Formats: sequence, C-alpha cells, structure tokens
Amino acid sequence: MSKFSDLCSLYKESRETYAECQKKAFKFSVELMERYLNYLDIPNKYFKYVPLKNDPDPQEIGRLSQENNYTVRGATHLKDDTYWHIGLVITVFITENTYPQYPVFIDFKFKEKDNGYIVIITDDHEGYLIHGGNETEFNDLFNFIQIKLQDNFKTGLQRFLEQSEQSLPTIGFIQPA
Repeated sequence: MSKFSDLCSLYKESRETYAECQKKAFKFSVELMERYLNYLDIPNKYFKYVPLKNDPDPQEIGRLSQENNYTVRGATHLKDDTYWHIGLVITVFITENTYPQYPVFIDFKFKEKDNGYIVIITDDHEGYLIHGGNETEFNDLFNFIQIKLQDNFKTGLQRFLEQSEQSLPTIGFIQPA
C-alpha cells in the first residue's frame, strides 16, 4: 500500500467518524427542538429554525427566518467554537393579528459530554448537561430559558435606559430578528 493510499484510508475513516458525530448531533438537536416547542406549546407558524454558520446578525436572521424554511437538521451546524449550533426564532405578540410582533432569537449551542450533551444558551452560564430522553434535564433547561425571556421583557427597557451610550451590549441571548 502506498503512502497516498494510507492517506486516503485515513481520510475515509475521519469522514466516517465525522458522519457518526454529525448523525448523533442531528438526533439530539431534533429531540431538543421537539421538546422545547412542546414545552412552549407554540403553533408552527410562530417559529422558524435558522442556520448559524456565522455570528448572528439580527437583520440576516430576520431575513433567513422569513425567506426560508429550514429543518432542524438543515439549521444545525458545527462551528469553529467546537459546538453545534441551531438558531430558533419565535415570534411573540400582544394579540395574534396585530403588530408589533417581536421575533426573539435563541442560539442553542451544544456538544457531546459525559454520555450526554452540554447545552449552553448564554455565555454567562455554564449550561445544562442533558442526556437524551431525560425529561427533567430538558425541563430544567427550558425553565431557565423561560425565566431569561420573562426577565428580558419585564426589565429589558429599564436596563437599556440605564446603560450609557458607550456600553450598549446586546441584551443577553435575545436579539430582535
């Protein structure tokens, strides 16, 4: 066997390893999204999946969520930070057929750890270790997200008004799409 054949063989093995890793990540992302959407009890027309190949740009996410219908798998990507990412845009409103309607963007990032997946929503939190099929672990994560969203709507304007012009960060993980 030549040196080149050795390289080709190793490349084949590495692609098979990646494909297996991707398959498991897709399976987890499907379970994560199905469980979260069930937790929210949200109608299909008020959420969209968006891919996060680059850092999120609110205008780009808004465009992607309006123009395209991505599947969970189509929106799940491995990024340079070594985490799988999937973007979810949910639209909230005062009443269903009135404006303004507000798109809320959530970046779910996860990676395999300890026979499960560590899921991180905000950079200031260590995340949640979730084992597939464990409803309690999923609900702990979803309750955390719900509290963050509620807090943003309750105190977001006040926090914004108290900021100086030089220190205006994005508000947590919630960004208008």
